[in-house]
Amino acid sequence: MESSTGPPPVSTTTRTDKAAGVPIGTIHTVAGCGEDGLYGDGGKATEAKLSQPFGLTVSGGGNKRIFLADTVNCRIRVVDVSTGTIHSCVGTGLSGFEGDGGRAISCRLYWPYGVSTPPRAADVLYIADTRNQRIRRVDLREGTIRSIAGVSEDEGKDEGPAMQCLLRRPTGLVATADNALLYVSDSHNNKIRCLDIKNGRLRTLAGSGPSLTKKGSKASRAFSKSESGIAATFQYPTGVALNSTGSTLYVADQLNHQIKAVNTKTGEVSVVAGSGEGGLSGDGGPAHEAELQKPTGVAVSADDSRLYIADRRNFVVRMVTLKEKEEAFITTVAGTGSEGDAADGTAADKAGLDGPSDVCTDMGEGGSGEVVYIADCDNHTIRRLAWQAAAAASPAGGPARRTSVPTVQLF
Repeated sequence: MESSTGPPPVSTTTRTDKAAGVPIGTIHTVAGCGEDGLYGDGGKATEAKLSQPFGLTVSGGGNKRIFLADTVNCRIRVVDVSTGTIHSCVGTGLSGFEGDGGRAISCRLYWPYGVSTPPRAADVLYIADTRNQRIRRVDLREGTIRSIAGVSEDEGKDEGPAMQCLLRRPTGLVATADNALLYVSDSHNNKIRCLDIKNGRLRTLAGSGPSLTKKGSKASRAFSKSESGIAATFQYPTGVALNSTGSTLYVADQLNHQIKAVNTKTGEVSVVAGSGEGGLSGDGGPAHEAELQKPTGVAVSADDSRLYIADRRNFVVRMVTLKEKEEAFITTVAGTGSEGDAADGTAADKAGLDGPSDVCTDMGEGGSGEVVYIADCDNHTIRRLAWQAAAAASPAGGPARRTSVPTVQLF
């Protein structure tokens, strides 16, 4: 186990945060000019106008694309990584519910929050159509859309055929690599759901259900370090992410100010980060002792060694080290702790963000390094941070090991 002072320091030519041992990179914009609006389809993504883009995902395959939920515009937009251009692929821009079975571009969405593409099914896109209380599936090859879970009425089943089940503000979702299962954060029901894509049935994986009073005030909350699945307590779970094997689902438990891990086989829930008290503290120390403030997004590195958190109301992105049988440590990798709007090229620790709502990871150019995309929601932009491998000294003074150093590249 590493010492309680945090991760070992990094030896690199880039400037480093010596207190936490984290090298400091720079932030660049991938999409959005920073102005609220709907503009720019067919042009440069950095000149387009977005309106509070909340969720994002990166598709695999040869033609890499970033899909983003342009939430208040009621559209899904896509950035072509190779050309840096943007266009709308789902939604007319008018709020409402219509279009199932037809062209995705002609349908209506109502404040979509989450998007997901299965790693091995690049032609499929899942959407959390949040205000419509539905999950929708887009065939990207044919350009069609249909609902696969949820009912529009106020009454429905808790489990069973997904199209008969009542969801309340589903926000985050993630598909397994083989496109067999879809995990959904059923936010207002305070549950984590599992949808079997093949048989169309929905079940509860974790969460004891509504824990808000009718007037909306908070009920009593439990912050135990480990809970059984159905009995586990969530307060408006939002972002979700899977590890590479699909055995662990990470959940941004927003109003509990925590990140939790759910064993997808047993449903057991444990705390990964966050003490349960809202605040900003703990960098360089154990992740479960740190304070978070309404985290809404999570992403896992390809090798499962790092967990990124959109710590929304702290205006930062944080990183947790994930090592088997070792304590997880936390640190901030982007943002100042105060809302801001950083210019491109600003050092990540000086780069103001405004309500970062989601994060996702991808491999760097040529298959090396790691890229972290950030939905800088209230700045109406998508940001990009890249990590490159660099040598670091062993904490015991032994042979050098490999770590990651953030550098940033534009498309």
